[in-house]
Amino acid sequence: MPVRLLALVFVVIAAGCNGRAESPATVLTPKAATALAAQVAQAQGRAEHLRAVLTFRVKPKAGDSLIFSVDAWLSADGRSRLDARKAGVPFLSALLAADGTLTLRNDRSGAWAQGRLAELPAEAPAFLRDAPLLRSELLVGSLDPDRPVSPGPDAATLHQDTAAGPAILAIDAGNRVVAEKRLLARDGAERIRLTYGRHQDIDRLRRPTAITLVIAGDDTAYAVRFAEWTRLPGIDEERFALVPPPGRKLLTWAEFLGELGK
Repeated sequence: MPVRLLALVFVVIAAGCNGRAESPATVLTPKAATALAAQVAQAQGRAEHLRAVLTFRVKPKAGDSLIFSVDAWLSADGRSRLDARKAGVPFLSALLAADGTLTLRNDRSGAWAQGRLAELPAEAPAFLRDAPLLRSELLVGSLDPDRPVSPGPDAATLHQDTAAGPAILAIDAGNRVVAEKRLLARDGAERIRLTYGRHQDIDRLRRPTAITLVIAGDDTAYAVRFAEWTRLPGIDEERFALVPPPGRKLLTWAEFLGELGK
């Protein structure tokens, strides 16, 4: 074979190999990401006012599991009332106002505390520390329909700046649900991972009935079950009547949490 022809053959083969080596797109286009988010949001549905009952299982790395339930009343104006029970006995009442003010009452001792949610110590119960996240999950779902999305790191993920911070959402497109959410810190490190399962449609809302949480730097295992949820036309103001009695001493967060743990 002439040298020039042989060289031409090599060029053609190389070009063909290079063409086959080009991998297809592994991320969604912005338009496709928006369309996928719209499908998930439509399937999730949303509520203005909601009552839900949740069961929490908290298992420290060394120690017995703690199981308790939370009765949540969520209003469209941003207020959240959370009443916690253990073995059916009330032990903590909480009211989170729209401006981030948190009021707590120890139902066993009658002690009170009040302050900013942002100043709550890290050792506080997770359902209090992450009350805004819990509220969003219940009212609008795992994907926030009011916030834009962008393509995630692969074709099955979306990126969204949520109320709880930036997040990567793994989407089960076939069932139009979020399978997993990774909340990120400012430096991009994972801070909370939520894995969702057993989605159900109740009262025109599709929600996971089982959630596991993994919190960075925390060896405790967290599991949440959404036992029931109901849309409400409104919420009686008496549900939000959690106000310290006049003249009652308010404990600091540390004092209150120390007493709550006794």
